[in-house]
Amino acid sequence: GRSVFDSETMRPLLEVLRGFAKPGLERELRIVTDHLRAACFLISDGVGPSNKDQGYVLRRLLRRCILLARQLELPGDWFVHAVKSVPPMYDGQYPELDAARVIEVIDDEAKKFERTLTHGLRELEKRRSLDGKVAFDLFQTWGFPIELTRELARAAGKPLDEAGFFAELQAHRARSRSS
Repeated sequence: GRSVFDSETMRPLLEVLRGFAKPGLERELRIVTDHLRAACFLISDGVGPSNKDQGYVLRRLLRRCILLARQLELPGDWFVHAVKSVPPMYDGQYPELDAARVIEVIDDEAKKFERTLTHGLRELEKRRSLDGKVAFDLFQTWGFPIELTRELARAAGKPLDEAGFFAELQAHRARSRSS
């Protein structure tokens, strides 16, 4: 059956990414397609990656794309080609879709996140399993959202104590409120 990924506003982007990607990871490819398209519009609307509100949503979208791009074995400049395929899909309907600006924002976030990811992955490799404290430290120190830690743990075949993470997070918030 047809899906949203067969539409004129998705297929060209999906095909560009597929051209670079390791085969057999259709789910990951579709997530990157979807998130990257959303990011293009957020950035074109003036949103920048940050730790609050729309900026936080954008950061999460981009970081998930960057992480999945690694799994898909996309080249370092994968997003440059991908982003350039977006404005033509809308045939001038969105003149504010500024590919150069989008590429600049993604490139900057990718560089920041690569450093974070390297540190976080090093922490992950050292451990057999991820208890709540380790997951919380990844979040607190390196900015790893639990969803990212979950994906990394799953990919590495390591158990993750999510309940422990949320307990640590609540304890941290309680300490923050009382101080």
